[in-house]
Amino acid sequence: MREDPRVIEPPSRVPAAAWGLAWACLVGQLLLLGERGAQSSDAVPLSMLLGAILVAWVSHGVLTGRTVRLVLVSVLFAVTAIFDLVALMDAGIAGVSGWPFVGLAASLVQLAALVAFTRTEYFAWQRSRPRVPGPPLGSLIAVAVVVGILGGVTGSASDAPTQISVNL
Repeated sequence: MREDPRVIEPPSRVPAAAWGLAWACLVGQLLLLGERGAQSSDAVPLSMLLGAILVAWVSHGVLTGRTVRLVLVSVLFAVTAIFDLVALMDAGIAGVSGWPFVGLAASLVQLAALVAFTRTEYFAWQRSRPRVPGPPLGSLIAVAVVVGILGGVTGSASDAPTQISVNL
């Protein structure tokens, strides 16, 4: 009987790049919360719950190499970096010492962490759709849940104490 090529030995642990991605997203969300503040709405608990569920689901898909969720996160990170770059350019010299620079730096770190994660052997193994379970992802998903909860608390751009406008 021929052996199934998808049944290969799983990695012993999740790579450090996955943890780097998780912490980059957490720091990015904390920075966004610091910039915008918390939203003042009765819907915060529901927003926190939905944010936690959605971010955990998307994160699990990224960590297990699922194409649609990976593309979604890649596009989200790229668009965020572009908007942060535009905000920095709009702020001019003053933006280099303020939130626009911090936001752009955080976005670029998130993009770099995602690229680093997708270049690991673990990611390649996950993309091969293995039939054997890999290392547990519970701790990484817990970080994702915290990111989602913080996203549910974070106010919108219109709630921010400072407004950024782009005049093109």
